[in-house]
Amino acid sequence: MRTKFSLLLCLSVLVWGCKKESVTTSQPTKTQLLTNNSWQVQEIVQQAGNSQGRYVKGGINTTGADYSKVKLKFNPDGTGSFTDPLAHTYTLTWAFAAGDEARMTVTVNYPTPVLLNYTFVSIDENNFIYTTYFTDSGQNAMSTDHFIPL
Repeated sequence: MRTKFSLLLCLSVLVWGCKKESVTTSQPTKTQLLTNNSWQVQEIVQQAGNSQGRYVKGGINTTGADYSKVKLKFNPDGTGSFTDPLAHTYTLTWAFAAGDEARMTVTVNYPTPVLLNYTFVSIDENNFIYTTYFTDSGQNAMSTDHFIPL
């Protein structure tokens, strides 16, 4: 009996004494996800005044612009670049809103800089999606843009 009890006690100590090591993996921050890639347009849905348009990479284009040339690059230091539909590249600055990474501002340094407010920002390893509102040729405009890694 004593032998069985000793054996059970030893097994109990072994089982309870062996702790499973917890492995923690850190998730990338939104800044890391945004700055790890250059981005190209997958889809754009836009409305300017009473006009609507849609661009889908390799498919539909009712926008009047060649979005296949559009590229975005964000650097960790808040700078980056924007290539427009005419393949002209401009520098930009960007920042998430304080305490709210679902909103960000982007200033594209055209000859006259343009401030863009991105809302509903969603970023993961394969997608960068946002909605922005702006004025285009004196008309209010809104666009939801979906970018994928280049």
